Amino acid sequence: PVGAGAVRSPGRRSKFRPHRGPGGAGAVRRYVVRERRGGAWTWHVVSADVGTLVLPAGSLPVTDVAVSAIGPSGVEGPARVVAVE
Repeated sequence: PVGAGAVRSPGRRSKFRPHRGPGGAGAVRRYVVRERRGGAWTWHVVSADVGTLVLPAGSLPVTDVAVSAIGPSGVEGPARVVAVE
């Protein structure tokens, strides 16, 4: 499962660094990263080997981020909210 990560918001760009808990990424193949800006959610599907995901700059700041893992069978796990710093 995805551990608690953090989103850093230096200026207008935001970064996500997944926490890989004990055993590394394991069976995780991809992450779904959902971001909320101004009440609207958008999402990105990224490879599990991503070191840092830089979310695109926008006119509104990122207020919330939720991350879920996708396993080898394509099944998405539960989403977890991560901190926006």
